[in-house]
Amino acid sequence: MSLTEKYSIKNPTVTLYAFHLRTDLAKEKRDDAGLLWENLTELIERLSAPNALKLSSKLLCYRNGQYDPSQEEGKSTAWLELTHPRELTFSGQDFSGSVYPLRLHDTYAADLTFSCKDKEIEVSQLSRLNPGACLMPSHIRASLGQTLLLYAEPTDGEIDSRILADECLKALLQDSNETLPPFVRESRLFGSPIFEYEDCTYEPLERRHILVWLSKNPQTAESANKAYNDLMTLFCCRNKILFAFHQSRDSNRDARRLYMRLEEQIGKLDLKADPPERLKLMESLLAEMPPDEILYALHLRNLNDHRTTIRANIQNYETSFEKIRALTLTDDDLKFFDEFLDLARKIFLSQIRTDLNFLAPGQHLSQQIIANIRGIVEIDTLRQLKENEESGSKRQERLEILVSVIVAVLSGATLSATVVPKAFGEEISHIASVFLHLLFAGVLTGMSVLLIVLIFQHLWRK
Repeated sequence: MSLTEKYSIKNPTVTLYAFHLRTDLAKEKRDDAGLLWENLTELIERLSAPNALKLSSKLLCYRNGQYDPSQEEGKSTAWLELTHPRELTFSGQDFSGSVYPLRLHDTYAADLTFSCKDKEIEVSQLSRLNPGACLMPSHIRASLGQTLLLYAEPTDGEIDSRILADECLKALLQDSNETLPPFVRESRLFGSPIFEYEDCTYEPLERRHILVWLSKNPQTAESANKAYNDLMTLFCCRNKILFAFHQSRDSNRDARRLYMRLEEQIGKLDLKADPPERLKLMESLLAEMPPDEILYALHLRNLNDHRTTIRANIQNYETSFEKIRALTLTDDDLKFFDEFLDLARKIFLSQIRTDLNFLAPGQHLSQQIIANIRGIVEIDTLRQLKENEESGSKRQERLEILVSVIVAVLSGATLSATVVPKAFGEEISHIASVFLHLLFAGVLTGMSVLLIVLIFQHLWRK
């Protein structure tokens, strides 16, 4: 007999608190804003019987079966209930169920609860409240993450609470092929022990955050009901803080890659190169660096936004925490809440501050380098234009000289060809005179052309 078969519990309830981002700074309505409701609608229709509940048809943000949040406009979103009545109920084969959909500012939140109230069951039967591991993050796909709370009453007060909590977790996840999330800490809330298990990842679709709360005090359930809104808000803030830090790791990674690329681009600078080669290199860098600088600035802005998100949600978390603290009993231990606040303040905010301190000088350096390169390119371009103008002026002068020489030589050749035959006197015949005229003209013209070519080569090489 396994331990799960040996132990039993009463009135078990499994509650999924799922949180999905509806809006962000870039968009009033994200493209996947309705994904949480679509997945929950499909899950409830599959599990509820005999009359399936179609959740989307009851939601304020749906019209004619399509996601349409226009009816949310003009309403306060601090705590906006998306169904009327506020809680919808349904029945499954082995449990009763309810769903409570909300909008909390920029976030959709859902409380999906499966319970076996007024029943005593063996711990091994807890998988009936999570059939096929349907409540795991990979199925729900809430963008910000989720928290799964198992609440139950032990039937045997002599059982070690930690052992019972471990066995309940194993039974709850026995339909899953995944390993169990590690144990994190034990606390005491409203007079009863609560055990926390969580995967070591910040990826929302991979992080399983599960609480096992074993009620050993008659005041536990009553105080939990009074603190419901604050517990929901606290879980929401917790998941948003983790999600913001997860995004900050992506922004930091991408910014560091661009920083390394900037280092490579700086290494390409060769100010001692010949002006034409240097100008070509500088123009290439000017084409590459500004787009990288824009992306770099974008990642730094995102890091600042994530830090702001974490700070805002730490404040909201603290506000809800103080209201919960006011309901606690003298023997309660709230390190379950305190340690997460320490994690957010001392690790998350500190890490982002370190990232920004490292990366911010790179943005300033990039701007300086681009400005310097532009200056060098302008100087080299002006120098090249000046050299081209000077070279063109010299060629113009040479051409004018060449034209003058050609005119002079050809004029001399023509004159010589006319005068030379007369030097033989009038004794020669007319035919001979013509022959000599042509002979001398051809020879002198050929010599003139040769001379022109030699002069042209000499002038153009200068």
